[in-house]
Amino acid sequence: MNIVQENPRRSDNGKIANFVTKLWFIVHRKDFSPIVGWREDGVSFVIRDSDRFTEEVLPLYFKGKNFSSFVRQLNMYGFYKVEAKRSEICFANPLFAEGREADLTKIKRKSQKAKNQQEEEHTTTEVEQVDNSSAKEYNNLLRQQLEDLHARRAQQTDLESKIRSSLKQIEDNLHILRREIYVRDQKVKKSPENIDMLFRKDSQDLDMFFRSPLHFPDDCYHFDHPQKVMVVDF
Repeated sequence: MNIVQENPRRSDNGKIANFVTKLWFIVHRKDFSPIVGWREDGVSFVIRDSDRFTEEVLPLYFKGKNFSSFVRQLNMYGFYKVEAKRSEICFANPLFAEGREADLTKIKRKSQKAKNQQEEEHTTTEVEQVDNSSAKEYNNLLRQQLEDLHARRAQQTDLESKIRSSLKQIEDNLHILRREIYVRDQKVKKSPENIDMLFRKDSQDLDMFFRSPLHFPDDCYHFDHPQKVMVVDF
């Protein structure tokens, strides 16, 4: 394959780094456009097919097909990833833009100190992202626990309300019973003869009860049919 390479114009202030020159060639090649090229904004480039880029493009300009090494070189010259589609990889550098060849001489390889600083900042960012993710998960857990507490509190309040209602009904029934007992006692006190009459009536009822045989149907002992059991009210 014949590779047409047009050197980018150099300024009078210095030379363009070899890596930057190669990258400029790659991004400008029209036959590589399905694989790599400028984005519409002209201030970043996109690798549209990383597999083809590794197999077809890298060997033409670099030694080997190591995509990770290529990315490390980008980082060393100040390039960074930008948001892109899921299947694409985009990089940008403020000095690497379409139509701005004069700025290429300003793109310099970072010193080891600058590299270490960048790696430290990158690590700090990753830690912060992990911390933020952990904090978000912790907040979600606390929110769920709080919602559960509110739900249990609502159930408890409903149960307390039912208990108070039941106690009120019992209290009302006791009041009615006390009233009936009081009225009956007053009647007995006003008519002493009623006492003898009540005793006689109770004695007659008991005598009739014990003299009369009790007849239970045969199936009253079958627990499979509890609805048929006769209930005797004493």
